[in-house]
Amino acid sequence: HRVDRRQRQMCIRDSLIAVDAFSATVPEGSVTVLTGESGAGKTTLLDVARGVVTPAAGTVRFRGEQVTAEHVSWSGQRAELFEGTVRENLRIGDSNGASDGLLQDALHTVGLDEEISLNTPLGPGGTGLSGGQAQRLTLARAIVRASLLTTPIVLADEPSAALDTDAERLVVRALRDLANRGAAVLVVSHREEIIRSCLLYTSDAADDLLCV
Repeated sequence: HRVDRRQRQMCIRDSLIAVDAFSATVPEGSVTVLTGESGAGKTTLLDVARGVVTPAAGTVRFRGEQVTAEHVSWSGQRAELFEGTVRENLRIGDSNGASDGLLQDALHTVGLDEEISLNTPLGPGGTGLSGGQAQRLTLARAIVRASLLTTPIVLADEPSAALDTDAERLVVRALRDLANRGAAVLVVSHREEIIRSCLLYTSDAADDLLCV
């Protein structure tokens, strides 16, 4: 089974065409990297895939059905964190029933378990964390959702943009782990480490690097 994205074009703000005639297939059990120049429409494609932007034509389908929010775990480039504990930030929405053990495992996967705890308080917007920590916490939240709800699609927008080399390797490991569980992982990135590592990981590199 694979995630098929077929968009003839997408019209967004001010009636501009952000992406025209884009078509791709993202296999389950792999990490696919979407790359391209700034402004090429990479984030817009992710927004279409997760239902935030409606394409003027075309569909996003999984196993023959239209993709909905229930299929997707999301990790955005901007950390969408709120005032409360780390535990509360990881348990938002459909992940409310996640056990502390699952939350702790997610922190460990992204290398945060020795830096913060589930009881660590955060201020509005995640203040109290560095930019890199906030980004990894956002990815940990996507891991929790994917693990708890077994969502088959994971979307990540520049998940290592604010990270150093060591932290970036942890992100690559986390993405690989999600793919090992059978998820179709689509990552927007221009970072060489992400592109190289994910291509080496997948079985058919030619199918796992998308350029726009």
